[in-house]
This record gives sequence, structure tokens and C-alpha cells, in this order.
Amino acid sequence: MSGRSLPTPVLSQPQPAHGHLDVAFTPEKKIFKEGELIRLQCTIIGHQLESPPLMSWHKHVYYGNTSDSFDVTSPTSSTTSPSSPSQLTDLTISKNKILTGDFKEEKQTTSVGGGSVGGGAGGSAGGGARYTVEIQQVKKGFDHLNYFLNILDAKTSDSGVYFCSGHKDDKFFSQHVLIQVVAPITELKWRDIKPSRMFSTPNNNLNIIRNDDDDDDDDDNGDDVTHLNEGDHVLFRCRVRGGFPQPKVRITVGHRDITHRFTPKVKLNLGQGHKGLQTMSYDTILRADNFKIEYDLHHKNVVCRGEVEGGHANDEGFNRVDELTVVLDKYRPHFKCPHTIKARLHVTNFTIECIVHAKPGINNTEIFFKDAESHTKMVATMRKDYWSSVELVENNTTEHDEQVSMKLVIFEVSEKHFMRYEFNAESELGKSTHVVKLERG
Repeated sequence: MSGRSLPTPVLSQPQPAHGHLDVAFTPEKKIFKEGELIRLQCTIIGHQLESPPLMSWHKHVYYGNTSDSFDVTSPTSSTTSPSSPSQLTDLTISKNKILTGDFKEEKQTTSVGGGSVGGGAGGSAGGGARYTVEIQQVKKGFDHLNYFLNILDAKTSDSGVYFCSGHKDDKFFSQHVLIQVVAPITELKWRDIKPSRMFSTPNNNLNIIRNDDDDDDDDDNGDDVTHLNEGDHVLFRCRVRGGFPQPKVRITVGHRDITHRFTPKVKLNLGQGHKGLQTMSYDTILRADNFKIEYDLHHKNVVCRGEVEGGHANDEGFNRVDELTVVLDKYRPHFKCPHTIKARLHVTNFTIECIVHAKPGINNTEIFFKDAESHTKMVATMRKDYWSSVELVENNTTEHDEQVSMKLVIFEVSEKHFMRYEFNAESELGKSTHVVKLERG
């Protein structure tokens, strides 16, 4: 599954000013970690203006599948509830009227959030403000103004699309930038592995009983090694708490990505506060309700990895991993040998060998040859052309499984030997077959 960034809104673009005003937007960067300073700069260039343009900072924020827009410097301007003042602890001034004033000093500052209007307008910025709006006069008069929005102690609630907008007389202009504040994952864990809960229907189909309440318990998988049997059907779940934007969660075995076998369940958590200014984080569950255990998982690490896009790759919080090792206590015979082997004519004592793994051990083996007309078992009367054997692989029978070597030796290769050979091995769990084709090389 991939992490989501805030999409750029589809909005009608304002017409640029004609002749007398231009605007340039130069954010220092677009992705921030929590706690950093966000500083956005909007430069307005005019010609012999007698007063500054009327300016404002607007923010468009997405939360879940909906969005909201409001004037950063005017807490009563929410588009969703324009008639009721909002309770914004970070935005405590009413209307940013100072920006239309007659500036006499080189630098003017407006504090938003616990502060008061300062500079030439009188007063001083108070403590605790997170948002400050600042104007710098680069030249005398109002020909060149830098208009800043500073956000202290960045939070995920500060993510969104910011618009630097203004108008002067009949001239209107606006520029925007997408700002993303990323937050780390607080926890990533495999949940306890459980058998699938299934029941049979009258037509013998299997249905799965799924209970989403299982995702709310705290049964984390406490073991690094999980013992299972080949053919088991189990419930696999990886839980990821925290992270913003939505973490990308993947499940891998070695170099294989098996995320497609899992179903995501995502929850957006909104903190306290006004809509659009709430801190945001995600909880994600990847689950497979009926995961069939195959032999290729034996002694392999199944890895759950969560990554926050825009985070620092070397920071554990933005790139968390949990893994478990699957050990199979029982599995049917499995062959390790190629499906095609090449041999040259008249080579003597040519050997076709297959190693077979099984747990519990193998109790019966057979070798057949298969040409265009027959499927014949190797028997003692064929010893003039072939010799076959089955033996334990020396020093390779371990506590993990039993390994045997099935060998077919051709005394001298001729044209008649280029055919298919079928190797069968059987244990108490069933029989397995492997076909080897001998080709002229």
C-alpha cells in the first residue's frame, strides 16, 4: 500500500495583475518535520504605489476525503461555518486590518496566535504565537514588499495549500504552494498469528468469518519465530500506528512483494480543535484473513515495513520495520533439482540427482521414464542401461527436516535416453512428483 501526500486542489486560477503589480512566491522548502519553522515569502513588485495592496494568507486543507478553506489571518472566515466564530487557540486576532495601514517603518509584523499587532502600528508581539505575518519594505514607498507567513513549531495541522493573495484597486493576484508537515510512525507491529475462522456452506465452499474488532485488541506477536504447518490457513495482520501523510505499508518475503495478498484498513485520526487546523495521523492495518502457508516460506522472514513519504530515510520513525521468521514443523516432500538437464551423446555414468526435503521423513520413492509411448517404472531388469539409488544426504539430515538424494545414473548416454524422467517421493502427508527432461546438449 503507498503513502498519500496532500493533492493540489483544482481551483480556478486568478488573473494576474496588469501592468502595475507582479508577485513571486519563494518558499524555502515544501516538506517539514514537526517542530520546525515554516517561513513562506511572497514578494510584491509595484510601480509608484501610494499605499500597499490589501494582502491575506489563505489555507486550503484536506482531511480525509473532504476539505476546508479559511483565511489564516482571520479566524472567523471559515467557509464551512461563516456565521459562527471559531475557537482557534493559534489564531487570536480578528481581522488583519493592519495590512491596509500606512506603513512608515522598514519592517512591520503582525502576530497571530497569543500575540498582538506590533511595529509601526503600536504594541509588541506577545508570547506563545505560532503564526506571524510580516511585511518588509525593500525600497522606499510601496514599490517592493516582502510579505511573510511564519509558522513556529510546525504541526501536521499546518499541512495544506497556502495562498498569498492580494488586490490593489482593480488588480488581483495570487500564488500558492503545497506545504507538507510529516510525522513519524509511533508503532509498527505484527499481530498475533491466528488460525483462519472458516465454516463450510452446503455446497462445500469455505466462507471466512471476519471480525474487524480483532484489529482493536493488543495481542501483538511477541515471538520472532512462528511455527506453522504447510497448508495451514492463518490470519496475518500488521498494525501501523501514527504517521503523516498516510504511511506506505508493504509486506515482503526476501525480494518478493506480497502486499497484494493483504487488505488495508485505514483510519484518519483528527486531534482537537477547529476543522482544518486539527493535528492528523493515520492508523493502518494490513490483514490477510485466509493466508495459505506455502513451503517457500520455510525459514524465511516475513517483513512488514512502514514508510512516511517525505520523511528522513535514516530516521527510524519514518521507516519502521517488524519481521517474523516462519518455521514449518510439517510439510510434504519437496524437490530441489532442475526441470531440464542437458547431456552429450556417449557420456558415461551420467547422473541425474534430485534432493528431496520432507518433514516427517520419506517412506517411499519411485522413478519412472516417460517417452512418447510409455510411462514405465524403473525395475531391476533395466540395470543394463540404468542404475538408481535413494540414500540419506550425508550430514544434511537436521532437526529442521529430512533430506534424501534420489539418483538415476545412465551408464552411457544414447539417443533413446533423451526423454522425461519422473521422480516420486511419498511421506505420511502425501506424494510429490518432479519431472526432469533430459535433452541433447
